[in-house]
Amino acid sequence: MCSFIYRHPILYNKMLRLIHRKALYRRYRHVADTIGGGKKVFELACGTALIHRFLHNDCKYIGWDLNARFVQHCKDKGINAKERDIFDFNGYPKNDVTIVCDVLHHIFPRDRQLVENALKKTKKLIIVEPYHRAFRIPEFIMKRIESLDDDGINKDPSRYMWNINKCKEFLAHFGDKIVLSTRRIGLDIIAVFDRGVSS
Repeated sequence: MCSFIYRHPILYNKMLRLIHRKALYRRYRHVADTIGGGKKVFELACGTALIHRFLHNDCKYIGWDLNARFVQHCKDKGINAKERDIFDFNGYPKNDVTIVCDVLHHIFPRDRQLVENALKKTKKLIIVEPYHRAFRIPEFIMKRIESLDDDGINKDPSRYMWNINKCKEFLAHFGDKIVLSTRRIGLDIIAVFDRGVSS
C-alpha cells in the first residue's frame, strides 16, 4: 500500500513545501525559464503537476501518472493529465520538452531505460532528482524516508538518492549523445539534456 501522502494530493503538495521550503518554487521557476515560451511540454509521472503554474501561458502541457487521485486532482484544476504508464514509450506525445521530476529514484533499475527512450521523443529533457551530500544518512532515518516515499506503484527496494558522484556517473552515459548542463537548487540536482534537433 502506498504511503498516506500519495493518497492525498493536497497533503502531498504540503509535504513537498515542508521538505523543500522556498527552494521548491525556485526549482520550478528555473525549469520553466529553461523551457521558455511556446513549447509543448510533456511531464512523466507528473504527480500533482506543480510545474504547470510556472510555465509560460503559451506553453501546452500534458502530464502522465498512474496515481488516479493525482490525475483527477490535475483534471479538477483544468490541467491536461492522463492516467498512463510512463513506460509506454510508443505512446509518448510529440513534444518539445520532457520533464522527469522526482521520478528516477522510484524506478531504479529502469531509470536509464526511461531516459534513453524519453530522449528519442523530445528535443530537450529536464531531470530533477533529490540528492544527498557526502555524509552518511543513518539507516533508520533512510528507512523512514523511504516509507514516506512509497508511491505504491514502484516496489523495487533498491531506490536511491543521487549524490554528486552518482549524478555525474549517470549523466556521463549520455554525454556523447547530447549537450547537457547541471545545477543544484536546494535539495535537488537539475540536469538539462539538450539535443538541439527537431523531434
